Amino acid sequence: MSYSGITASGVFAFNTDGDVVSFEAKRYYDRKEGPTLETWFIAVDENSYREFESIRIPAKSAVTWKLKIGDFNWFKLEITNVKYNEVKE
Repeated sequence: MSYSGITASGVFAFNTDGDVVSFEAKRYYDRKEGPTLETWFIAVDENSYREFESIRIPAKSAVTWKLKIGDFNWFKLEITNVKYNEVKE
């Protein structure tokens, strides 16, 4: 994807039902010594898919930095409610 002159890429993985199960990309990890380009990994809880306003999405996921010194589990997410923007024509 590209936005305002910046281009980035990532890899989505899907199960046999077509549900997304993970996303992986390179991102800059900020640290005292300065930022380093590291692997950023999102794992979706495959048992967490729910429907919000008739749209099925994964409701739980975890974000992990895959660092040389080991994994850093940075964030856990649970979606409990969704309100979609109305499309105005």
